[in-house]
Amino acid sequence: MDLDDTPKEVSIHTINAKKFRLPDSLEALHHEGVEIIKKSNREKRDPRFDPKIDGVCFLEDWEDLDEQRQQMMSKLKKRITTCRDEEKKLKLMDALNLLKQRNATQKDLNLKRKVVKQVKAGQLEQAERGQTVKFLSKPQLKQKILDQRLKSMSNKQRSKYLNKRQHKATANKNLE
Repeated sequence: MDLDDTPKEVSIHTINAKKFRLPDSLEALHHEGVEIIKKSNREKRDPRFDPKIDGVCFLEDWEDLDEQRQQMMSKLKKRITTCRDEEKKLKLMDALNLLKQRNATQKDLNLKRKVVKQVKAGQLEQAERGQTVKFLSKPQLKQKILDQRLKSMSNKQRSKYLNKRQHKATANKNLE
């Protein structure tokens, strides 16, 4: 009988040779669990009403809501054209404007996320190459986002947007 307390020395090769294998009784249960996980990853859930999320979800989960919002906008447009009561028509137009604002806000947020992601990827690439990383200040990042937004606009939209900004700036100077 060996009463030595020293740990047994085992080489890494012997550990790698002994691969983990489930017993036959658990093998079927394991495959069943894997299928459930694969199936649950495929189906989309509305993140607003899913108790499993607890406030943490991916942006792709909200794509269905964007489609619902588009359908709601088209229904509202149809109802506005058919509605004869002015009071109801105003309420419908307010609801339509609210949906348009939400879409514009979401589009701006997506653009901002995209630009920030590009900037971070560029910084990471610079760090991996061993170069000095150039970090952007908040005003520089804001300007970069604005440049991307202006690039995505048509000429007419761009001129309208810039005129509004200029008008706002002159109004603020007049107040001071």
